[in-house]
Order: sequence, then C-alpha cells, then structure tokens
Amino acid sequence: MVDLLLHVGGTAGRVRRDTNESANFGLYKHKDCEIGRAGGRVKSCEKRARRKMTKQWQPLHANTLTTRNYLETFIEKQKPQMKIETNSVTLVDYRDAEHAGRLSSWLRSPHVVQWWGETSLDEATSTKSNGGSRIILIDKMLAGYVHWHVLDRAELDEAGLNDIPEGGIDLDILIGEAAFLQKGVGAQALRLTVDFLRHKYRPRFFSMCTQIENARAIACYRKVGFVIVRTFKENGRAYYFLRGF
Repeated sequence: MVDLLLHVGGTAGRVRRDTNESANFGLYKHKDCEIGRAGGRVKSCEKRARRKMTKQWQPLHANTLTTRNYLETFIEKQKPQMKIETNSVTLVDYRDAEHAGRLSSWLRSPHVVQWWGETSLDEATSTKSNGGSRIILIDKMLAGYVHWHVLDRAELDEAGLNDIPEGGIDLDILIGEAAFLQKGVGAQALRLTVDFLRHKYRPRFFSMCTQIENARAIACYRKVGFVIVRTFKENGRAYYFLRGF
C-alpha cells in the first residue's frame, strides 16, 4: 500500500490505494510519499505533487478525496463539448416568403459580416450559373444558410484562377445563429449539401473559398474533405481556394 498525497483546497489529504491500481489510474506518486515510513518528507512530497498536477486538476471543495472520485472529476472535465446530433441537421429549400427576413438579419450579424462583408440579400440568393440555396435547420430551428453555383470560365479568369477548370460547383455557407457556432453544424450541413449535389448534378469537383485568416472555416472545410489548392486575391484580400471530391 502507498499513501498518495493530494493537495485539495489548500488541505493535504491522504488517499490509500493499492500500488498497481494507482499506477493504472495514472495518478502522481513518488517514493517519498510513503507517509507512514517517511513522515518528515511530507512537505517535499506535496510540492512535487503540486508541480506535477496540471491546471485542469482544479481543487475541489472537500477535505479528503478517494482516488476514484478524483479520477471521475478529471474525466468529466475532459469531455469534449457536446456536438449537435447528425440526424437533427436538415436542409430545406430557401423561400423568400419564409426565410428572407431571417437571412437578412444574419447577413448583418457581426460574425457573418466579418467574413462575408457587406453582402445584400439579392447577392446572397442569386441563382445565376445554375445556383441554388438551402436553409440549415437544427431540430426545425433556422440555423444557417448554404448557397452554390457552377463555376464558369469568366468568373475564374476574373479571380486569376486560370489554372482551375470550369464546371465545378462552388459552395458558400454561413451559420447565422451564433449559438450554433463551433458545434459541428457547418460540417454536417456541407456533407448533406455535397451528397445532394453529387447525385443530382455529378459535377467535376466542389470548391470553397475563404479568407486565409478564417481559421474556423478552414478547419470545417478540411473536416469535410476539402484541401487547399492555392491562394488568390480579390478586392485586395487574400483567399484560399479549396477543392474537394
């Protein structure tokens, strides 16, 4: 048996556990922690334990903890943020009568303007070049918007993307409700959109563009399978051109 010294809320509490079990839990111990046989080394052991504890091991309001309670608390803190269930994300056709007001509000939201700029409703919903739009729903709540259009030669050349072939489908997406940011909604909505468009149009490829500073969008697109092909400039800003599938 080994005495493990844990610093809890400013109070040093001893937890007696079997040596092998403690090792399996990955808890901190030291040969000087044998309190019964080396009582004079308590303070030294306490300092070592505190140095080894990470910031995630915050003191709890208790004088003495069992090893298992301490471990369960640590595991609870390590659980990732809950993601939206895949089957709760759906897409519906965009309809002006039902969705124009909400989309207009989203386009004025600071977190959208930061990357979309001053985009009008007409620009966001343009259906030129065989384009289309969908509203992203989460459990029937309006959450975001996805738009696509087919890339033509003139558009690519104007952006300096002369090496990119025409005929691909370019996607744009926004999560309008800030409460749904960073919950995996964008990636799930893109997968649904790509699956739908692949079966309906069988495009040569899919593409997405975003400013090179937009780390959140880049991480989302890569999660879905897009890769950065090259950079280009538009209106004085640097963008990544990403290609997928």
